[in-house]
Amino acid sequence: MVPCDETPLFCYHHAMHYLLAILLTALLLSVSHQLAAGPYEDGGIAHYDQQKLTNFISDTKKHAEDGDAVAQFDLAYLYARGMGLSQNHHKALSWFKKSALQGLARAQNHLGLAYIEARGGIKQNYKKAAEWFRKSAEQGDAEGAYLLAGLYSKGLGVSQSYSKAIQWYQQAAERNHPYAPLSLGLTYSEGRGVKVNKPLAYMWFTLSAQNGGGFGPEFRRKLSKTMNQDEIRQAEVLHKKWLAKHLSLEETYLETRDGLIRQFEKSEQPVDERPALTELEKQMRTIVGPVRIEGFSGQGNINLLTLKTESGYAQVDGLRFDSKHETLFVTTQGLFKHYLSEHPELPQAIIAISKDEDFYRRVFHADAGIMHYAEVPVECADGQSFAQAFLGVSGQDIGPFIPNEMFVFVVT
Repeated sequence: MVPCDETPLFCYHHAMHYLLAILLTALLLSVSHQLAAGPYEDGGIAHYDQQKLTNFISDTKKHAEDGDAVAQFDLAYLYARGMGLSQNHHKALSWFKKSALQGLARAQNHLGLAYIEARGGIKQNYKKAAEWFRKSAEQGDAEGAYLLAGLYSKGLGVSQSYSKAIQWYQQAAERNHPYAPLSLGLTYSEGRGVKVNKPLAYMWFTLSAQNGGGFGPEFRRKLSKTMNQDEIRQAEVLHKKWLAKHLSLEETYLETRDGLIRQFEKSEQPVDERPALTELEKQMRTIVGPVRIEGFSGQGNINLLTLKTESGYAQVDGLRFDSKHETLFVTTQGLFKHYLSEHPELPQAIIAISKDEDFYRRVFHADAGIMHYAEVPVECADGQSFAQAFLGVSGQDIGPFIPNEMFVFVVT
């Protein structure tokens, strides 16, 4: 039996391979199938065996020296953490800077933090840190915006400005930074450079709690004791407006995706899809928000393999996370329902789709089928949850095969 312990975000279980699906504002799916990816984006190289780590380092060095910004960041990360290479902050800083100069936002954030922490032989310089955080934030990066807001709040490297701190905290919150809502809640509850606004603070603490902010529920509980019923109702209205605004992000994503598909269909020349997929990935990360599940880290990669009508086309919209033994897929309720409406050949009911082999193929394996062997009982703590699990296997040939994958589909 697969134990299913429900939390506000996910249903956790132990299995050989699994698919996990959650519908809240997000839907999660997962199965164990390892893909090659960098340490920042997948489950982390701490999960790599020695051979895979050796191969990854060799490939990363080659691509970094060829000028690939992501590879340069990955190599810097390896040197900074001492993962598979001798820890060397000087080399890490050098590669972070090469990547940052090419505009990679997360490299710019790391470089800014290096100036704050005086790493790699450089002197502490908050002004330089602010410059790099600003470059990242102006690209729309949530972490860069959050870090820049912190400098404005404290007046480090920039002139202190609570209004600018709020501006950048809000940008970070718009992109679902896990700590930005908590900072905004404290700003409005304590009157940091603004008038105390309890309904607004309560809304931000609520969003912090939903984003996984550990202190959000406690701050909201304490604040609620000082609020009257009218203020609580105002906070609930503000919260609903925020959620309505974010749900519209799904519509923006779908319009962008469909416009790109039409554009590629009309093109008679070979098209490089990578910039288009990168833009869609950024939108998807904003829609889905932070995903915190043990064994998975990073921001996830878009699940779409291609926007051109060829092999790998029409995978389910969402984010994909990979670790050593599992793959996790995340999407939202709205995107999930829209996908089913676009594909009437698939079952439309939750119970039916959770058992459908072709649906799992569209999530995980564009070039391989999923074969269902036997259902596995699942227990969930909350009777309102739905969970479905089965033992199966993926493959490209006709069997028989030994089933070696566990798929689990959960709706919350």
